[in-house]
Amino acid sequence: MRLFSGFMTGILAVGLTACLVDPGDETVAAQPSEIVNGVPDSGDPATVYLGFSANGGGWACSGTLISPHVVLTAAHCVQDDPTSAKAYFGQDPGKPGTWINGVEWVAHPTADIGLVALQSAGPTAAKPVNHRNLVPYKGQKVRIVGFGALGENQGGGTKYQGTSTLDEFDGDYFLMGKNGPSWTCYGDSGGPAFMTFDGVEYVAGVTSFGGGQCGQFPNG
Repeated sequence: MRLFSGFMTGILAVGLTACLVDPGDETVAAQPSEIVNGVPDSGDPATVYLGFSANGGGWACSGTLISPHVVLTAAHCVQDDPTSAKAYFGQDPGKPGTWINGVEWVAHPTADIGLVALQSAGPTAAKPVNHRNLVPYKGQKVRIVGFGALGENQGGGTKYQGTSTLDEFDGDYFLMGKNGPSWTCYGDSGGPAFMTFDGVEYVAGVTSFGGGQCGQFPNG
């Protein structure tokens, strides 16, 4: 995947609750789930719905535009040999919005971080990726966004957001949701965990995994 040569080395993931950090850092997280106990999100234009297909089937994840043609998501979203990928920019993929085909996708070899290259530039500004060591920010607010389920055995597919805290670290992952108030759920995988530093909001991690069921700690 020559398009991503040298680019993936600048991204690292932490845990199945996915987060990301600078290659020199050791604090990143991600997770596969709509937001539990969240609210509808009419903003965050860089947070996208990702639809994948393969062998007559399909699955969905969330992601974030981090450069004009590149969407950041979870590695497990792109590892099942999809034959096609599409990114939707909007609030509900069943309603009007902008769809852009993916032309290439790649997974980090060891971390739950993946990238999808788009056929054309996204219709909005990209979000910056954090390069700070997150350890000193334990206990700080994290804003989670995704298109996943609203809860166990509940539907999803529209963009929701919620707030959580950076609670614990586990190797290259950070864990969220120990005290809520919001959690990730099925379909939020690859979605962003945002943190604000010096007045600028960054992608601090990507959703990788959750607890035994939606709304349970840990989320990573």
